[in-house]
Amino acid sequence: MAQSIRTQAELANELGLSRMTVQRALAGYPGVSEATRRRVFEAAQNHGYRPNAAARTMRTGKFGNVALLGAAEEGAGFLPRLLLSGAQQVAMENDTCVMVSEHACNEFEDEHFEPPALKQWSADGLLINIQQGVSDKLYNHVRAYKLPAVWLNVKLKSDCVRPDDHDAGYRAATMLMEAGHKHIGYVSHHGERHYSIDDRGQGVADAVNDAGFKLTFNKHYDGFSICLGMENVMQWIQSPRRPTGVVCYEQQEAVCVYTAAMKLGLRVPEDISIICFASSPCRIATGLPISTLVVPFEQVGRAAMTMLLDWIDTGKGDNAPIALPFDYDEAGSVVSPAGI
Repeated sequence: MAQSIRTQAELANELGLSRMTVQRALAGYPGVSEATRRRVFEAAQNHGYRPNAAARTMRTGKFGNVALLGAAEEGAGFLPRLLLSGAQQVAMENDTCVMVSEHACNEFEDEHFEPPALKQWSADGLLINIQQGVSDKLYNHVRAYKLPAVWLNVKLKSDCVRPDDHDAGYRAATMLMEAGHKHIGYVSHHGERHYSIDDRGQGVADAVNDAGFKLTFNKHYDGFSICLGMENVMQWIQSPRRPTGVVCYEQQEAVCVYTAAMKLGLRVPEDISIICFASSPCRIATGLPISTLVVPFEQVGRAAMTMLLDWIDTGKGDNAPIALPFDYDEAGSVVSPAGI
């Protein structure tokens, strides 16, 4: 068994190379041949050598870590896999580790509570994943530490990255109108928990108003369950003023509308066209052919980590907020209304 090596100096001596060459090879810097780089990595693996993070911190003044600080509750701390994946991809490309630290929402409001990532200097910056109840108190608490911090999926004046929900709502209504619909509605069963609920609805309303029409209905129900959702949908879908095209906040609402239409003998999309927003295409998640504006979570993660690492490198915060466009998955649920 190869003898264990603990320092770059020992590894350099073993290979007959300078310590600088070994350091550059391990860090991926240019100026080192591929053959030498492979030789250094193979020797490091054979001898069980791993770079000393403490030594790097002393040398560079940086930990090479960022903390993902989030709420433990499922709603407030919703963390899509693609968002985390996008952030981690950029972190890995920049030789940075991501640590996750979750805490209950009520802890963040306690003036004496300090998450470890803030209490002690162990991270170069923060990604903050608290999507509901971001009070001025919490926001100012984070800023008081003067640590680079980028917020995920919230609307703030600076240093945040989110999907462009208003634009997505506008696009959804425009697609319906371009297909010939004049009677359009928006429905959400998710209460008022997140800015995106109103932003998507407002985008729909703005598009309809800009076209010279009026929104047939704009329904925001408090809370969601399959039973309550179906009850709500069955009430308005039987109305003489029911819309011929419906924009749904998420796929749960879209499934309710689709199911209610079938129960009443209405055809989708001929009698009622449906378009929704979701983290993944509705036709894949539910098996129903519902056209979907797909939330760009991976791009949000990548953009947020890029913003954070740039702040860490340059020391320049107060970055302009970024809102990213949705992708679109066409599934055939938007056509001209019957009779046109």
